Amino acid sequence: MPVPRPLFAEDGSPTPIAELAPGTWYLAVEQRGQALVAQTQDGRRGVLQDTSGIQRG
Repeated sequence: MPVPRPLFAEDGSPTPIAELAPGTWYLAVEQRGQALVAQTQDGRRGVLQDTSGIQRG
């Protein structure tokens, strides 16, 4: 992703649980419309709402 992006809790809470950093790979475990459920390196899972400009591989 080109810029840091917030990762939100799967329960829909408005407060981010983590920030995803550019240049780091994250595991996408599910697609929800345009959003992705992603997992951080420490095992936290959340919803990445803005998926524009991300690299998938």
